[in-house]
Amino acid sequence: MPRLSAAVVYTITLPLAGALALAAEVAAFWLAESLRVRSLPMAVLLNVVPALVTGFLVYLGVARALAHRHVMTGRASDHFVRASPLYVIVLVIGSWMGNHLTSPGFGIFVQFILWPWLAVIGGIVADGLVGRLSARRTSAIRRAATVAMRT
Repeated sequence: MPRLSAAVVYTITLPLAGALALAAEVAAFWLAESLRVRSLPMAVLLNVVPALVTGFLVYLGVARALAHRHVMTGRASDHFVRASPLYVIVLVIGSWMGNHLTSPGFGIFVQFILWPWLAVIGGIVADGLVGRLSARRTSAIRRAATVAMRT
């Protein structure tokens, strides 16, 4: 599977990652409300961490499956091609949110945009991490094969 096919797989995964991020955030807020946790730092954490971790975990599974199919390399150019749809979404939604921060009523809907956006950022991190780890594993296997061939 070439690098562009990995980009297609990441694009297809977007709705799942976004839906799971929304579900994780709703569950986190429900838990915080039931425990009566209402501090500002906790509110910030609740708006960021569950969606980011959920996106990371969803895309970690996808990236590991791609690495198993030997699609992953540690080169930055390959990472940018594989994750290009994720970067586009982060840039487009991020700039849209930045332009609408002062709009009236934006605060009501921002979380439903922010949470999937954070899940996509988690996906970018997962792809980069798996790509680097796959590159190290591949180079270790090559070194071992070279040593075995010499003996």
